[in-house]
Amino acid sequence: MRFIVASCWPLFLIAPAVCIAQEPQPPKTHEVEQGLFKIDIELDGVIESRKMIEISIDTDSWTDLKIESVLDQGANVKKGDRLATFKTDKLTSSIEEKSFELELAKFNLETLQLELSIQERTLDLDEQLSERSLKQAEEDFDYFKNVERPFDEKSAHQSLKSSQWSLENAQDELEQLQMMYEEDELIEASEAIVLKRAQRGVEQAEHWLERSQQSNQRTLEVNLPRSAETKLEQLERRRIEHEKSQVSLPLMLEKQRITVQKTAFTLERQNESLNKLKEDLEKLTVVAPGDGVVYHGKCTRGKWNAAGGSGSRELSVGDAVTTGKTIMTIVDSNNIFIRCDLDEKYLGMLEEGMPGRATLVGFPDRKAVVSVESLNYIPIAAGKFDCKFKLDQDANLMPGLSCKIKVRTYENPQALTLPESAVFTDNDEDFFVFKANGSPDPKIERVAIKVGKSDSGRIEVVSGLSHGDKVLQARPTDK
Repeated sequence: MRFIVASCWPLFLIAPAVCIAQEPQPPKTHEVEQGLFKIDIELDGVIESRKMIEISIDTDSWTDLKIESVLDQGANVKKGDRLATFKTDKLTSSIEEKSFELELAKFNLETLQLELSIQERTLDLDEQLSERSLKQAEEDFDYFKNVERPFDEKSAHQSLKSSQWSLENAQDELEQLQMMYEEDELIEASEAIVLKRAQRGVEQAEHWLERSQQSNQRTLEVNLPRSAETKLEQLERRRIEHEKSQVSLPLMLEKQRITVQKTAFTLERQNESLNKLKEDLEKLTVVAPGDGVVYHGKCTRGKWNAAGGSGSRELSVGDAVTTGKTIMTIVDSNNIFIRCDLDEKYLGMLEEGMPGRATLVGFPDRKAVVSVESLNYIPIAAGKFDCKFKLDQDANLMPGLSCKIKVRTYENPQALTLPESAVFTDNDEDFFVFKANGSPDPKIERVAIKVGKSDSGRIEVVSGLSHGDKVLQARPTDK
């Protein structure tokens, strides 16, 4: 008996365990539900005006733009109201300085024009003078060669002869006196004096003869050849100067004309520069070109860029601004809409005219009815598209405010739906479920279905199933 009990105890424990493990479990299923199926999307938007007038300082020359006074942001203005003024002391000084420079340039131009007029009138006279000077030089050289030089040579020879004759006359006179006084045995004192003077006359004549010989030689061998060379050189120079004047005089006149034209051109540019500075001075007082609300900065797709110094949104006294940059915008707050940077995943879900509701981020209790106004299928950035919503004009909202827009893109009050986990596909085109028929041992059947929209983990069944049908939660495992 002990043996039997000992042997049966383990069998008693094992047998029930084996029976429990092999007991089949019913498959988990989902029941096809019927009811309201909707798809809502929420978008971020910003209120923007349809009519915005950008204000910039478009100066032509002046770039030192510092604010002296500026209207506060949010102010309501009418056309012609002053928006801002800029410091003008440096610009005024520059205008005065350039005005003086312009006056001096006008005097300079008048002087150059007068000189040009004189050159134009005297050009023929200068050319005639050059020709006349050349002709006179040629005549002077011919006269020297044919008349003056031969006569100078003749004069030199004649001077030498005259000196020789003077010596001969003095010698003859001395000899006659000596012969006359030698015959007289008694020579008186006066006779001695006469002889002495005659002797000295001879010596002086001899000296003048020697000097005349040297002068004659110098004249014939040195002075006259040098004069001839000088005269010839002067003639050649006169010819060169004449040839040069024939070219240089017209060139000088043309150069003066170009100088006058250049000066006139520079004067015109100076005048234009001065006028631009004067126009810039007028631009440094900025007035509103239309009615609206003052915003500082520039609106780009509903977002306002910095307008003030150091990246500040608001302008203040002393801020330096850049010419051509938008510093203010006059906004019409009565003509507004909502702009969204739409994610690409929502692009096919929206249609023009589709209604929605906007809620201000800063004022959750303020809501407005909206509708899709337009969709632009050209991307504004990677994965982003422009979308505009019409806004209830009675909403009294201001441009620049952020909002959340809720749009119902789909609604079916009698839709059949299943969890997405219960719907299967092998090729992303044909969908099917595993329908469970019967109980407690259901028959599993693969059923093809047609699906519609999906959202939040549920999928719409268009055909193939009915309300109350049950489908498996997961693919059945192979036995």
